[in-house]
Amino acid sequence: MSFYVFKAAALSPELGIFLTKAVKSSLFDASRWLGRAAFYFTWEVHILGPVPRSSAYNSPKFDSVTVNMRGLYLITNDDPLAVLLPKLDAALAPGAVKILQYRRKKVLKADQPDEVEQIKALCERHQVPFVINDDLALAAQFGLGVHLGQSDGEIRDAAQGLQPDAIIGRTCENSMQLAEQAIADGATYVAFGAIYATSTKPDAGKIGLEALRQASAKFDLPICAIGGLTVENSRIVLESGADLCAVISDILGKTAEDIPARVQAWADLFEQTA
Repeated sequence: MSFYVFKAAALSPELGIFLTKAVKSSLFDASRWLGRAAFYFTWEVHILGPVPRSSAYNSPKFDSVTVNMRGLYLITNDDPLAVLLPKLDAALAPGAVKILQYRRKKVLKADQPDEVEQIKALCERHQVPFVINDDLALAAQFGLGVHLGQSDGEIRDAAQGLQPDAIIGRTCENSMQLAEQAIADGATYVAFGAIYATSTKPDAGKIGLEALRQASAKFDLPICAIGGLTVENSRIVLESGADLCAVISDILGKTAEDIPARVQAWADLFEQTA
């Protein structure tokens, strides 16, 4: 399977962002993606591929923000903010985290904007894209991306209401049909899971891995895996086609002092499976 990488420089000065995209299969697919992008604003395009998969997902960074959709997808936990911020700083610093998601269900809605503002500053310092879980209004307030569950809003509303370059993710359970709809509506990545079985979903592992294999063969967008992932059990997840591994406790369940080593272990795994 070939990968074409292209650098698309937005000519609109208010965007001022470079995007790097790895597209599976053919130059036709790359052109098709660019056609969709051109709907929003004008692009200056340079085809850089075909290249190996590892190069496609790890193209050299440009002077401004570069979107790199292969690596860790970190989701915040419910630690007190004073505990969480140093952990996030430790996790984001090595560069292995490609997306951070704000998901703080135990925090009052009124307190969330202040938290988002502080974490956004941290993400900007480390140049890590930041998305909000399930709250389109909060994402729009801060100019961020969003991740939507199946019952938490419409992808079309997010695509229309957020900035043209916003990251928009959709939970697709393990359904190709849900993923197809999300992509048609404007999602920039699709998430599958739970990957590993739990006491309430004993068959999740078998179903989840097969869903990753099908999605990897079928879709051009980055594929995120979620559900019980650790460094020790995720090699087969990556080999099955996941581009992003969503984790919470495997990183944030550690102390701030222990997090860098765990992040490095993940970075090594992604490199070994590139």
